Amino acid sequence: MGPDVALVFHDQFELEAWNELLPTERYDNVVIDTHQYLNFSEWGFERYDLDEYLARLGEFSERVRDAARYHPVMVGEWSIANHSPLKKSFGERDRRLFNRALADAQIEAWDQGIGGCYWSYRVDDPRRSEWSLRTCVAKGWVDMHCGTGDR
Repeated sequence: MGPDVALVFHDQFELEAWNELLPTERYDNVVIDTHQYLNFSEWGFERYDLDEYLARLGEFSERVRDAARYHPVMVGEWSIANHSPLKKSFGERDRRLFNRALADAQIEAWDQGIGGCYWSYRVDDPRRSEWSLRTCVAKGWVDMHCGTGDR
């Protein structure tokens, strides 16, 4: 491939497995794509509260930063959807603060690489509003102006 083409491939949910495979000196056009969702079991949550979510996102931020030393890393899929039982008791203000904290922490983590892509722009099912970037922005759950990474 020429220098203007990048090969983007999924990490098979093993981000660190690619660190020393395909050395950058020979493969400078490789981008590792990882998918990270708070609502899937591989994160191993116990409490599903904001403190636990933020702690795990801090850990993943470090993993992205470490992997990005070997290859560019992008989070090709993410959302603020989660299984916190606390959400049922939230009023609109608390839900906004909770979701905004999750979104900001994820964007900060993904910016340790080359950024990320929200799962879907539009999901019309009100039971799945956290999967819809359009809804998340409209409700103030995701700030489209946040993130400091170089893209």
